[in-house]
Amino acid sequence: MTLDMAPPESQKAIREYGRPEYDALSAGHPTAPPLDAKALVAAFDRWDREVGGQKVKKS
Repeated sequence: MTLDMAPPESQKAIREYGRPEYDALSAGHPTAPPLDAKALVAAFDRWDREVGGQKVKKS
C-alpha cells in the first residue's frame, strides 16, 4: 500500500510527522494476515465468547 492510497487526513499526518525511514521499514517487513479468513473469524468468535464476553455486563 502506498501513501497516496491512504485517506487524506492520514496522508497529512505522515507528511507532517513521518520520518524518511518509515518507507524502508515498511518495504523491508512485508505483512501477511495471521490466519486465513475462516480461521480468523473463528478466533475472533472464540475470543468474544471466552475472553471479551467476560467483560460485558449481562442483564
